[in-house]
Amino acid sequence: MKRINLPTPIIFFVSLGMMIGLFVLKYNLLPPEVPLFYSRPRGDQQIADLFALSVIPVLALLFISINAIVVRRFFNDSELIQHLAYYTNIIIIVISMVIFTKIIFLVS
Repeated sequence: MKRINLPTPIIFFVSLGMMIGLFVLKYNLLPPEVPLFYSRPRGDQQIADLFALSVIPVLALLFISINAIVVRRFFNDSELIQHLAYYTNIIIIVISMVIFTKIIFLVS
């Protein structure tokens, strides 16, 4: 049985579409400021503007791109590293989507 591995950009853009769709559906219920920086102490230091949520998919795209560039440049002949990079990218996509949806549902 052969496994089908979807290319990482397709998976990313599907998750990005889901994040945009969720944002559009919940936009009217969201406050103008949302808690985004959970590593900071409680209070106003955690709060960011609503459109700062776009940092999450942008960072995911940045990490995926850097990962793909490094693997393509330095480890092009290693199949193991390519598989590890692929699954790492999938984990980055899933985690960013979970964080985004959790924040949206937390504040709406």
